[in-house]
Amino acid sequence: MGLFILPAGDQAVAKLRTVSARRAVLAGSLLLTAALAAGAFIGYHGGRQAALDAAPTIGQGSERVLTERLGTLQGKVLQLESKATDLAARVGAPLPDAEPAGGPYQPLPELGGTDSLLAALVQLESTTNRVAQLLAAAAESAKNRGTERMALPSRMPVAGSRISSGFGRRIDPITGRWARHTGIDFPAPSGTPIVASAGGRVSFAGYRPAYGYSIDIDHGNGLKTRYAHAKRLNVRRGELVLPGQTIGQVGSTGRSTGAHLHFEVLRQGQAVEPRHYLAAATSGQPACCAR
Repeated sequence: MGLFILPAGDQAVAKLRTVSARRAVLAGSLLLTAALAAGAFIGYHGGRQAALDAAPTIGQGSERVLTERLGTLQGKVLQLESKATDLAARVGAPLPDAEPAGGPYQPLPELGGTDSLLAALVQLESTTNRVAQLLAAAAESAKNRGTERMALPSRMPVAGSRISSGFGRRIDPITGRWARHTGIDFPAPSGTPIVASAGGRVSFAGYRPAYGYSIDIDHGNGLKTRYAHAKRLNVRRGELVLPGQTIGQVGSTGRSTGAHLHFEVLRQGQAVEPRHYLAAATSGQPACCAR
């Protein structure tokens, strides 16, 4: 068997060459990675700068579109404010007072871009707040008027009937002498429905010698209505009734000469002219009366 003997110096050179090769590979990898990273960095910032350069053009177009749409919306809200103001005036709602303001006038430079959009939004918000106040005031006023309307004896207590005897002085049908008539009479066939002229609470439902079977309804604020000479009563004392609700039937009970309804309106306990209230009926036409 033959043996090969290498000098120590050659082995050192071989090792050095191996280490140098490894370092070269590692350095090349690092350089390649650095180059790729640098390319990516340059590409990112180049693209970002290009996007930033293009952004003002895009932003200006978007702002212009938004400003135009805000202007259109502001116009519609102003029209709504005008209608809300008219509605509030029609229902008698108090118009909201302008907020107190003051101070020296210092004009600002013309707004543009984002500032212009913000100014338009602030103005739109202010207008919508005014509209909301107007509508709230109108709704509250309408609610109050509706409540008052329900308690106002303005509905005819007998549908389709005429007034045969008016309020005030008349010849008494039984004695033939002059006397004071405290209500108005509606002739109608026996059994014809009697309806509440307004909403309220029944304060009396029973028999009285002069009125026969009768009903008193308290409408609040010292106002009452009375329905007399009924054939039948459909409600009881303490019961709540609605406007137009059937409360009884026409008859000829008590001091009466025939089937009819004697209708009274009492204010603070005193009989007053019922036609002043019936004139405010839904039809808007005052009741025709015959003495």
